[in-house]
Amino acid sequence: MYEENTVNIDTKEFQDKEILPDIDKPSEDLGTGQEVNLDDYVDENIDNGNFVEETINDNVSVIFTDGPAYFVNITEETPTLSNTNVLYARAATKNTKTITHTYTAKGYVLGQTLFKVGVKGYFSYNHSKVTPHFVDAWYRRGNLSIWQVSGWSHGTLINSANHGEVYGKGNFHYGAEYQGIELTVEDVYVKVYIRGDKNGKTWSGQTIK
Repeated sequence: MYEENTVNIDTKEFQDKEILPDIDKPSEDLGTGQEVNLDDYVDENIDNGNFVEETINDNVSVIFTDGPAYFVNITEETPTLSNTNVLYARAATKNTKTITHTYTAKGYVLGQTLFKVGVKGYFSYNHSKVTPHFVDAWYRRGNLSIWQVSGWSHGTLINSANHGEVYGKGNFHYGAEYQGIELTVEDVYVKVYIRGDKNGKTWSGQTIK
């Protein structure tokens, strides 16, 4: 698709631009040096006219930024096997569907994937408590000349709001070079997660700092 695109892109427009513009810039809502919820970050930039979010369907959305990259969020659900544990059955515990959430950063210039991070899991709940279950978490590099990841970890937790969480997270140093122009973001912490509550409600997202 990108190879067939006849639009003449001036790559100088993206020189020295961050892939996530102003992510460290203090604001009334986001603060600085803190873990930032990307949904809040995107919403603020949409309100300011910097970003545009296109919802493809209930599972897929694309965020177009004023920097050199855009982002694709995909969330999918598949059936989860029923509980066979007697204790779970006695407590009338149910399982949510198994959820896969991926977050992909792509470059405007050639449409190349910069990186992709994903997590997969489900939750057991009985309206009194929720238990998160980790299935998988991963990251994939794109065709980049600059790439490094450190501190990659994954697992489950119960957060301060008593919500279950399945997560994958790590520190990414990545970038790309096109026509002699280097586009990089250094040492960005990325976390993807799926959360669920005691009533079986689930949602997903990502944070950065």
